[in-house]
Amino acid sequence: MVLNLQQEIEFIEQSFHKAGFDTINCGHENKSCSFNILAFRPEKFVITKVTDNIDSIPNDYLLEMSLIAHLINGLPLLVGHSNRRSHLQDNAIYMRFHSQIIALNFTTLNKILTNNILPYKLARRGQFIVKIDGSKMRNKREDMSLSRKELSQMLDLSKKSIAEYERGNMNANVNNLKKIEQKLSIRVRLPLDIFNHKIKYEKINNLLNNKPDNKKPYIADEISEILEEIGLNQFWTKKSPFDVLINIPVSSESKNGWLFPIISSIFPSEEQEVIARIKLLSRMLSFLKINGTVIVEGKSNAKKCQKAGVPTIEHKELKEVKNPKEFKKLVQKKM
Repeated sequence: MVLNLQQEIEFIEQSFHKAGFDTINCGHENKSCSFNILAFRPEKFVITKVTDNIDSIPNDYLLEMSLIAHLINGLPLLVGHSNRRSHLQDNAIYMRFHSQIIALNFTTLNKILTNNILPYKLARRGQFIVKIDGSKMRNKREDMSLSRKELSQMLDLSKKSIAEYERGNMNANVNNLKKIEQKLSIRVRLPLDIFNHKIKYEKINNLLNNKPDNKKPYIADEISEILEEIGLNQFWTKKSPFDVLINIPVSSESKNGWLFPIISSIFPSEEQEVIARIKLLSRMLSFLKINGTVIVEGKSNAKKCQKAGVPTIEHKELKEVKNPKEFKKLVQKKM
């Protein structure tokens, strides 16, 4: 049975639930949000974008996924059926967006979540490579009383390749892996634990501090100027349930490159779409246990947001802030 996108998202949510995750569904339209599912269980956050072709997602969306994943120390995932060349293989992972995002197919993710069966193939430069358990390979060879030269002749591989596999200095292609495992009658492939993947902050740091586009509310440009004058980093999103990521600049040596991160939305009107996004932001803040606010123009809008459970900062309050230290105090006061 072929599932449509919404059904696939629901199926993936069910798999997360079976694995003990709580989830937030952030929208099922393919281009309505930079991610569809936010999943959480103790010590693990996963941000998932579901699509047909993993190479069809714009870089703007991938950047947003990477930044949010970095902010919450989470895992960004693309789940799809194909890339621009072919269908995605089972038991394989594909790296995207400067190797920041892991991509895989539905079957592979379901195996990980429901059966703890980890993939072992990594797509790289048109082929798949596999990490070898060198100690296990060497021990089995020695148990069989084979020298490296003898094993190399049996496998039609060089003696140097055997040595490099055993030392853990070289990955194998899938064909060589099969030959090794068949001859030694043992599995030497190492599984790839996607939950050990970490975002490399330095690779995306230079992409921070953008400006709001013309689709943002009319006060966004002024707020951006105020944040810049205060001395704060800012990243304006295009397809996320909030408008801007804000943080206090720190040195590259600081933990994760973030200090007092904030996710924030702008509330210039009472349109249903805006109110729905504020409610989603409220759920995300509770879910992620991080700081967040909504920047509003007046007290009437502030009351609307507070009913949704989101702290608010009035536009005029923000204009009075002089530096990052005062900004932090203001946010803490509102929390």
